[in-house]
Amino acid sequence: MKVAAKDNDVKGHVPVLLLTHQFSISTSTIRNALGSTHATIGSRKLCLIVFTQFEPITELQGDELYQAWCECALCHYVLWKAGIHHRDVSCANLMRDGRMGVLHDFDLACLTPSDKPLGNERTGMILFMAIHLLQQDGQAGKVKHLYRHDMESFIWLYIWICCQYKDGKLRPIGPLDNWAQLDATQCAMQKHDFLLTAELPPGISNGKLIRKFKAFLVEEVVSRDATRVRLDAAQDSLSDEQQPAETGQLQQKIERLKVEVDEKSEDVIFTEFALMIGFDRKRIEAKVAEAVKRYSQEMQAQ
Repeated sequence: MKVAAKDNDVKGHVPVLLLTHQFSISTSTIRNALGSTHATIGSRKLCLIVFTQFEPITELQGDELYQAWCECALCHYVLWKAGIHHRDVSCANLMRDGRMGVLHDFDLACLTPSDKPLGNERTGMILFMAIHLLQQDGQAGKVKHLYRHDMESFIWLYIWICCQYKDGKLRPIGPLDNWAQLDATQCAMQKHDFLLTAELPPGISNGKLIRKFKAFLVEEVVSRDATRVRLDAAQDSLSDEQQPAETGQLQQKIERLKVEVDEKSEDVIFTEFALMIGFDRKRIEAKVAEAVKRYSQEMQAQ
């Protein structure tokens, strides 16, 4: 991969392709045969790919798990800046090769998507998807898949492993078992409740770090949603008849709330995320500056 050749935070952290073969029959062919009216939407072709065998990240624990997870998160950001958007962060797609974390399976990845939402046909595994992508608008394809959605998936993945695995093995009965039985909307509600519940499931590992993750997502997801509700209410009030002084105060409030709900750049989001999980500030600021400079120039040159 060209990016891996230029960036040590990607080199060794993505799999090397050994063999590939694409079959000619697509899902649209099958859908046409079945009489589907939307046969070509999200059409795919079966592709056989062979890689080196890796160690599943779920078999790791403690510092080994955390290190591999962090390495994959950093690799993911660099690839995102290079225009390779993974969009399917899950337990099956994070591995380890010896001592290095490996971000695997780019089947649902896309190259520098448009500014418009791409629909919900190719969004990933419900268990690890971001709350906004699981909600009604997200499932209807009205929400653009952003970097912060994959970042949130990294957090849900780590929480899942800590809650559902012990000593590298799946618990017979895990505290989050019911999440795997829910549809997208129900899973979003369960995740929302999990974030706002002070107690953690008993017996899980890395509880201190999970509480930090919860606080981070409460600020990035729940609090922003609450601010959007207050903004909508303020705009509704502005449409009612108001005294001039009240109108001025409302307008100031609306402008302040708009600033609070403005979408942060992927670089700001990544920096906050990376510092929260323990990366050195100087290293991350240098990495962001390098990625912005290098890949912005490459995008413009294309």
